[in-house]
Amino acid sequence: MIQSPSSSKIAAAFVAASMCLLPACASSPDDDAEDNADNEQAQTTQSELRRQPPPLQGPVGQWTWIDVPESKCGNGEPTGLMVNMGTGRDLLIFLGGGGACWNELSCTVLKTASNIDGYKEAQFRAQGAYADSGIFDRTASDNPFRKASFVYVPYCTGDIHAGDATQQFPTAGRTMHYAGQKNIAAFLDKIVPSFPKASHVTLAGSSAGGFGAQVNYWRVKQAFGNRQVDLINDSGPVFSQVNMPLYPLWKATWNMEPALPPGCTACKTDIRSIYSYYSQTYPFSRFALLSYEQDPTISFFFQMPQSSFTEHLRDVTTNTIAPLHNTRFFVTSGAGHTMLRALGTTSVTKSIHPWHSQATSIELGTWLNQMVDDSWRWQNATTQ
Repeated sequence: MIQSPSSSKIAAAFVAASMCLLPACASSPDDDAEDNADNEQAQTTQSELRRQPPPLQGPVGQWTWIDVPESKCGNGEPTGLMVNMGTGRDLLIFLGGGGACWNELSCTVLKTASNIDGYKEAQFRAQGAYADSGIFDRTASDNPFRKASFVYVPYCTGDIHAGDATQQFPTAGRTMHYAGQKNIAAFLDKIVPSFPKASHVTLAGSSAGGFGAQVNYWRVKQAFGNRQVDLINDSGPVFSQVNMPLYPLWKATWNMEPALPPGCTACKTDIRSIYSYYSQTYPFSRFALLSYEQDPTISFFFQMPQSSFTEHLRDVTTNTIAPLHNTRFFVTSGAGHTMLRALGTTSVTKSIHPWHSQATSIELGTWLNQMVDDSWRWQNATTQ
């Protein structure tokens, strides 16, 4: 965050600048020579940087592991990124999921978070067909990202990619590193310079990765500047804090507040405000929430029965998301968790004509294409 200089510093700078209007501040030939040498050195350094290979690269259409020494998993060991270069200019950044943990019981006994003991290339390869399905399937005609470059961000910190704290677990004899915030920063340092021509960036995530994408969107948008950055939150719905009993504990244990968008004051007391904040702050971006009507996984972490989950989901989609001009939801019937691996998942869109209302079945792949293409046809989809 850029801080404004103090008034004393401004005054000092003004005095110094004023004094340099006197002849004593005139440059000498030696000064000019030094300035020219400094400029030449700066230009040489910039040229060398341009000649260096990008941090992330690999064969087109193949997954390649890249170590990121600056990153850290729950056990303190570094992790990396999986990269799959495409033939188009679009970029898809995907945040992996895998539960969450917030104390010694959940982390070491119940083990409600995946990969906190480390994540390397082997863990990704073990997922098999997972790496080439849904939004990663380059052969699927309904996949809007089939020509895009993919960056897969592993999840191994148990903190929905949003923590910055260290906790001691004496009974288990281990230290837990919640490093999601610093990992995102380290990954962006590699990703952004690797894709200077990416004109359209999509940040997506499933489950814990969906929450992580929702929280970290502002960081990614800031890193890519004036390029379009959209968001797809798959099965990481954000409800009001009163409906997420564990949220205050997560927030404190993970030191999560610095991960929230700094301009969203309301987010500190009601995380649900993040939907409207993003919509208003980034009016030319598009934001999507995907969810089943019933989600046993999220209901477990939110400590609520299925009926309450459905009720709160209907509330946030109808009263918070629906009024927003650039945010849409895709809700499908039944019970399930995550759907970006199944582009054939269906829902219903409803268009209101002057003389009648029409409901049309739509597949997730078609719906995502409308989103990515900035189509006016992109509408909320729900079977409710």
